[in-house]
Amino acid sequence: MLKLNGRGVVITSSPFDAIVKPNLVITVLAMRTLRDLEAAELNPEELIYKANGIGDNYETDLANNVTIYTVQDDAGNTIYLPQTYVRSRLDTGGNEFVEKTIGVSIGLIPQGYLMDELEAKVIELIQDTINITPKVVSINSSATITISDEDANIINARLRTPDMTSCRVKYRQLLKALDSLKCKYKALECKITNS
Repeated sequence: MLKLNGRGVVITSSPFDAIVKPNLVITVLAMRTLRDLEAAELNPEELIYKANGIGDNYETDLANNVTIYTVQDDAGNTIYLPQTYVRSRLDTGGNEFVEKTIGVSIGLIPQGYLMDELEAKVIELIQDTINITPKVVSINSSATITISDEDANIINARLRTPDMTSCRVKYRQLLKALDSLKCKYKALECKITNS
């Protein structure tokens, strides 16, 4: 059985194996019985069964209260998939994963401010932390706001002067100090061994 909002690949039997290829990533958008679809006047017999050449199976699946999965691939194509034609679950390995997004509000920034350096630092931080290269996209989350010259000067000064006491800067300084100590230790170790 597939899970609502589940995402991954699934193996189906004929004729759906021609539509849902084994490497096609899908998302389960909805799960409804044939009776639910009939009540919504969607005519699942025509839309799903006869359209896929399996019209003879409709009455049996209706009597067995079969679930119909509404799935969508990454291209936006919607597929109605009867439960009886699903041969494997999305999480065949038993491990469930979700795609994560981190939203970060950085406040008011001048309209023409280039985000390249900040985006590169975010990518570097995530790579260093979890060994994944993220896709970073900067978007405007508000309409353009006009502020006073005094407020603009304060924001611009902050953008020009990075916080040298940030954890990242301290971390890099500690790594340099550690490397220096390791070199001194090796030199001392060599002196002791050669004495």
